[in-house]
Amino acid sequence: MLHDLLTTIQWYAPIFFVGIFAFIFLAPVFDKFYDRGYAFSKIIGLTVFSFVVFLLSFIKVARFNAFNIYFIFIILILLLLNRGYAEKLKNAFDLVKQKYKILIFEEVLFVFALFFWAYLRALRPELNTLEKFMDFGFINSIMRTDFMPPQDMWLAGHPINYYYYGHYLTAFLTKLSFLKANVTFNLMVATLFAFAFSLTFSFTSNLIFLTYKKIKPAIAGGLMSAFFIIFAGNLQTIIFSTILPILKKIGLFHGEIGQYWYPQATRYIGYMPPVSDKTIHEFPAYSFIVSDLHGHVLDIPFVLTALVLIYLFILHADNFKNKIITCILLGITLAIIFMTNTWDAPALIVLGVVAAVIPGLIKRDNRSLISNLFTFACFSYIGFFIFIIPFMTKFQFFSHGIGLATHHTPLYQFLVLWGFFILCLLIFQIIFIQKIYKKKLHDTNFSQIYVFILLIMAFCLTLVPEVIYIKDIYGAEYQRANTMFKFTFEAFIVYSVTIGYVFVYALREIKKKWIRYITVVKLGLVFLCSFIFIFYGVPGYYGKKVKIMTYKYIGLDGTAYLKSENNGEYELLKFLDTIHGQPVVAEAFGDSYSAFNMRSAYTGLPTPVGWYVHEWLWRGQNKIVDDTQKDVTTLYTAEDNTQIKQIIEKYQIKYVIVGSLEYQKFPNLNKKGLESMGKIIFTFDKNEVIKID
Repeated sequence: MLHDLLTTIQWYAPIFFVGIFAFIFLAPVFDKFYDRGYAFSKIIGLTVFSFVVFLLSFIKVARFNAFNIYFIFIILILLLLNRGYAEKLKNAFDLVKQKYKILIFEEVLFVFALFFWAYLRALRPELNTLEKFMDFGFINSIMRTDFMPPQDMWLAGHPINYYYYGHYLTAFLTKLSFLKANVTFNLMVATLFAFAFSLTFSFTSNLIFLTYKKIKPAIAGGLMSAFFIIFAGNLQTIIFSTILPILKKIGLFHGEIGQYWYPQATRYIGYMPPVSDKTIHEFPAYSFIVSDLHGHVLDIPFVLTALVLIYLFILHADNFKNKIITCILLGITLAIIFMTNTWDAPALIVLGVVAAVIPGLIKRDNRSLISNLFTFACFSYIGFFIFIIPFMTKFQFFSHGIGLATHHTPLYQFLVLWGFFILCLLIFQIIFIQKIYKKKLHDTNFSQIYVFILLIMAFCLTLVPEVIYIKDIYGAEYQRANTMFKFTFEAFIVYSVTIGYVFVYALREIKKKWIRYITVVKLGLVFLCSFIFIFYGVPGYYGKKVKIMTYKYIGLDGTAYLKSENNGEYELLKFLDTIHGQPVVAEAFGDSYSAFNMRSAYTGLPTPVGWYVHEWLWRGQNKIVDDTQKDVTTLYTAEDNTQIKQIIEKYQIKYVIVGSLEYQKFPNLNKKGLESMGKIIFTFDKNEVIKID
């Protein structure tokens, strides 16, 4: 455990120092925030720093390695401190002396969340469930890459055709901290958890502070939103785990109720009851528990950053310099969002346009409206399109257009999932419209307007899958699954930011005590009910008897479990890790979510073809996958050595693995034919590696 503690500190240290340097330059941009944007300095610093390294690697100016990363960091610091560095440092030091209490508080929030979730991950660190092979494979492939884009570990000779920037950032931090990916995978999950917690706190508390100029309600509201985004779920859990069993016990419900299983909260529509409209509606707490490093999770800190930068643009409507800096940072952030989880970008782009015109509309100043919109478009959106050019040169969209949804969510299921958020929207809307009706516009500042827009935005995101869906490879029964998954996940993030604000808003704006009391109690009860999920989710994944301080501690190494399986895979992977570069290594292919293609995922060494459905999805068609699988089958089973040699040359195969998975996949495996192609350089138990001559 002590070793993992030191490892976590080693991982945290560069994040902290990047944040400190970023804070020196960002504090003036966040001049209206009571914490001067300290919580956001880490992610914005990493955003700019990692993107510069990414770009230089893409244009083949600098190899992606630790030496170049640190060298580029030093150059960036020198450039930013080019003039007036003494004054900037003095101003930053004076600011720290003034704000040290809140800065320490926010740092404690981040560190506590990071170490807490890292400890939890160490109770079940294995990288062998759900889609961890895919995510781990991306990271390992990037770790072996000198110049972007990285190779697809499951389709040798092709770049990754997926939104991989979040995986790149994980590899970037891995190199920055001099650790190994089998540990940093779990540390990255903990880091995203910490970012979600600390960024949401900062954003919500500043929205409240800029409305009421009171620090205590700001901190209280910020903590409410912060805890909500990392621990809360939807109302499906409380209804099916508690309310319906109670009603059944007293004879008011006569349906069947099985033992509650936490993933039901994310697989409700289409499954309960079963109908031909299977959907997915995840939320951050579930994603943190199952701990896949998917794009929608990796994008959480960037989405929160984009929301803050758009808000800053509104605040800086009359400050041209800060407005330009904010726009440029937003352009980079939107580009990274596009490269991490493209689904999040459209709504944020629309939000930016709406926010850009708010100051002009409020002031009824058409000139200001046009000026702000022009500035925003030039520096944010044009910047966004410029910043994504390198990524787009090697990326092809694999969706097949937009279709009109033929399935729709029953109203009662919609309310089960989104009822709490709709309640928040209605309460806020009623108070907000009353203020306008009573002509109290002078009491309505930009924060209130922005929260109102965020609530409307989140509600619209939940409605999108009811109207349209993005076409993909999945059949009619699953036509809405991905669309609902991605848009409602983003909606949950946006809603979470507003929760604490709505509570404080109701408390301070509703003047009649009995109405205020009823409203806050109603909100509070539903708020608390949303946290029931975590008490099913954590024990459901980590074990029913999980107790944070007494549960068996395993460690952060996500591959250590292989040591006890006694099948030679651990020793094989250790050997494969000694291979330099990214030569093609042939192994047995398999279906998605299976143990097949573990070697390529765990090492980043590309194999001719991997998980079938995943590659089919990423390529938008399955012909290349089918053809490659036929060739790999020929490689392992052909009696004619000429055929084997042709396949080796076609895919430039340098190594061939013959082991338990290959014998399982190819009962007629021609071991002698493969051995005749080269020499055996590794053998352990049932596994051997043949190096091709």
